[in-house]
Amino acid sequence: MNISAQKLYIWKPSMEDIAQRGYLSLSDTIDIVLYDGRAVPKESKVECSSEELMNEIVNNLKTAYAGATCIVYPPSSYHKKPLSNHITIKIGISAYQAGFGDDVEVGVGREAIGVLFGSIPKTRWNALTAMNVIIYDKRNGREVKQTKTIQHGLSKHNTWGYKTSRGALHETYVHTMIELFLLIDNSLMEE
Repeated sequence: MNISAQKLYIWKPSMEDIAQRGYLSLSDTIDIVLYDGRAVPKESKVECSSEELMNEIVNNLKTAYAGATCIVYPPSSYHKKPLSNHITIKIGISAYQAGFGDDVEVGVGREAIGVLFGSIPKTRWNALTAMNVIIYDKRNGREVKQTKTIQHGLSKHNTWGYKTSRGALHETYVHTMIELFLLIDNSLMEE
């Protein structure tokens, strides 16, 4: 087994205790479209497929907005126009990975990751979760559109090996999801 050839490490994310938002009802429809734009090298250690990652994000959204009717569309719907009288949430996943030293930038690029880390620590586990989010609120004649890139990176000393990497990736995922929920909440506020 060639461990040095394994560039990225990807584990299934999880979130507990997601606060349910009570301001939406079954008459509110949320259309959810996810697209995974990552480039994951073949030699990576992947314990969470693209589909599993997208399902986890969808399940987190359904839990947070349990009062609404959620409809999940395939990635091929990402570029379609949002429907009238619906809330549409489009999420493009650009990073969800951990790596040792510079390896984390594989599939993302130094320029994109430089925004998070500055110079990437070569003797640490580096984890990154990033997504591009577009939210449309077209309920009751509204025309609200919110766009934001949400990204969280974290570097940790190699204290516990892969366990450290897994913990760092989990932490970046949780922080990214919390920021996503807050962005959605703020986008749906009625003035």
